[in-house]
Amino acid sequence: SASIKKIFEENGFRGTDPVAHMHPTSRRLWKCWKDEYMAEVISWLIDNGIKVVVTSAPTEKELEKAKKILSFVDPRFTTNGSRLLDLCGKTTIKELAAVSAASSLFIGVDSAPMHIAAAVKTPVIALFGPTDKNSWAPYGKGHVVIEKPFPCKPCKKGSCADIQLRDCMTAIKPDDVKKAVSTILNLKTRDSVPEAK
Repeated sequence: SASIKKIFEENGFRGTDPVAHMHPTSRRLWKCWKDEYMAEVISWLIDNGIKVVVTSAPTEKELEKAKKILSFVDPRFTTNGSRLLDLCGKTTIKELAAVSAASSLFIGVDSAPMHIAAAVKTPVIALFGPTDKNSWAPYGKGHVVIEKPFPCKPCKKGSCADIQLRDCMTAIKPDDVKKAVSTILNLKTRDSVPEAK
């Protein structure tokens, strides 16, 4: 959309810049990744020349989670504009789709915005913990689903029902996401990431 293009330009995002659209939240917070891990990936992306746009729903719990994640980002990168753009709670569904469409890739958890990114044909890196990738993975080709094997998957909300941060999500490490980004964008990164096994 024209408004997203204008917002990108006003914040120093040029059409040739690689941009990662990060939507780290979900309506169901138990599907979310560790805040510090998401922040580490955001800092790593920026440090490797990738601009980052962070979005979330406007609900209080999702905004609070997104702001907490941003509080862990390397302070060199947290000023709005030029490298990091905070659009948390500020986009309509149509604008959210436009952010994904204007981005080089999407990184997030199992959520509606993940499916929107896939629908606009943006490569998706989806972090799956408690939910079933066979039912909910992004549709289409060129996407990467990152998950770790757990005997309780897909989750039936048994032993960890009361835990907000689930082991199946914390088992996914920042390097798993960095490897996927490097593969999708064919990056030669500053901190060379070993090949995935």
